[in-house]
Amino acid sequence: MWGQDSTADVVLVDQSSIGPGGQLILPKLFRRCTDYLKAVRKGFNGNLGDWLLASSATPTRDENDRVLVHDTIEVHLSDLIVQRNQHIIFQADLLDITFVEK
Repeated sequence: MWGQDSTADVVLVDQSSIGPGGQLILPKLFRRCTDYLKAVRKGFNGNLGDWLLASSATPTRDENDRVLVHDTIEVHLSDLIVQRNQHIIFQADLLDITFVEK
């Protein structure tokens, strides 16, 4: 059991950062970080936000989910993420967001 949810400020070094012994984060963010790390291992050069934007250019693999904030403002997942070195900051309160179904 994790002590607290780390979604607001995730330190993403590698898969172990968010794996079974790592930080508890929002499941959607966990999946996107996992796929991002796979892309980095294959040569992707950029941060998580860059990867989300690049994935949205591929209609068959758009990972840049649409998100409703406060049930009124629609943004993309990449709009809610700021990355500073290995820190990924999720800017929205988890209680205020709803992912738009694809």
